Amino acid sequence: MAFFVIWLPGVDTKRVVRKLAQHNVVQLLVKMYKYPGRGTTIVFDRPLAERKAPPPKPLKNLITEAMNFHDYLANDPQRTFFDASREFKVTRSWVSQLMKLANNLPPNFLKDMKSCTNQTIIKRFSGKTLMHIAKLKTPQERQIIINKLLTESTA
Repeated sequence: MAFFVIWLPGVDTKRVVRKLAQHNVVQLLVKMYKYPGRGTTIVFDRPLAERKAPPPKPLKNLITEAMNFHDYLANDPQRTFFDASREFKVTRSWVSQLMKLANNLPPNFLKDMKSCTNQTIIKRFSGKTLMHIAKLKTPQERQIIINKLLTESTA
């Protein structure tokens, strides 16, 4: 039989067990402001200055753009929609859609809208609305819809 001796350290009687100090819990109420950005910014006690909302971008006047394409293509009969798309850095389908507007809408409407700066009228005659009007079969139908929308937008 083998006996193993296991050594256990003795109790250090010289050491005095001290009472642990009681912890004090303090709660602070501080206003904390969190701001999104590249990283989250946290500010204590005073908020950052309010950011002003950027002004809305002015809407594009599609009639002006369509007339620019029309003038570009009319200056040289050899030019194609592909040439216009490279010149203005847009897709060929966009040139095609705007040329449809320039060819199908009434000339007096095109002349009035080309110089229009009123954002409510430009918004009313958005791309979808103008394409819908251009798809109508007769010029009389187009003029009726245009007059109706103009009276609605100015009222």
